[in-house]
Amino acid sequence: MTQHNPQIALQHMLDALEEAQAVLSKTPGMEDDILRLAELALVQLCQVVGEAANRVPQDIRAKIVDIPWRDVISLRNRLVHGYDTVDIRVVKKIVEAEFPSLSLIVRTALNE
Repeated sequence: MTQHNPQIALQHMLDALEEAQAVLSKTPGMEDDILRLAELALVQLCQVVGEAANRVPQDIRAKIVDIPWRDVISLRNRLVHGYDTVDIRVVKKIVEAEFPSLSLIVRTALNE
């Protein structure tokens, strides 16, 4: 298995978490065709968060106990493998409810 730099993976997680929040904050009032592109971007960013989380080694994950690693990685898997049944309303709720606190946790981990 290829070794991944945990700092880079955590930075990728943080970047995608923050970008997803930014995209979501801009969606109200978007025209339908632009809104659909924003929704696709949200799904892709959630996939990046999960893939980056999967690249963080187990020993590092064990030190950052406030991140629900299994849930984050499972979200990515669900979006990729269940692409045809994705409910964008659920994705938006996850980004809105969970990503702000995850961002803070990841940012703290990067600064330690």
